[in-house]
Amino acid sequence: MLESQATERERRDRDRVPLRLMLNELVGEELHRAMAVNVSPTGLYLDRVFRPRQLQLGREERTVQLEFTLPESAESIWALAEVCHDALDELPGSARDERAVVHGTGVRFTAMAKKHERILYDFVYEQKRRNLETLLERIRSRRRTDRRRTDRRAA
Repeated sequence: MLESQATERERRDRDRVPLRLMLNELVGEELHRAMAVNVSPTGLYLDRVFRPRQLQLGREERTVQLEFTLPESAESIWALAEVCHDALDELPGSARDERAVVHGTGVRFTAMAKKHERILYDFVYEQKRRNLETLLERIRSRRRTDRRRTDRRAA
């Protein structure tokens, strides 16, 4: 992988936060329901049930419209996005003979109201802050536990 590609990939991974919410995806004239899996200020990854006749991979339409509402927000966000990645993913834990397959799509936002950009940016970085606080608290708790064990052994 080229260095610039690696740097771009690392940045995308670093800026993503997990997110589980239903959203509306308008492809051409057809409305689809999908589940957002993760989000960043520049795009999101979504899953939908794979229906071979309804939405195919390698589709001609590479632009989609999205509508979603972030947790703890009353604002409905509208965005235009470009499809960057299409894949079929098997759900973990599904039986081999009854495979549950989802159509995963990565999209990059191409147009969004400035107000919605700000809401999304603030949401992503607030989630990252909360995740880091949780991680830091786990580390502190583990250190306290380790100190108590060390003190008991020394006593």
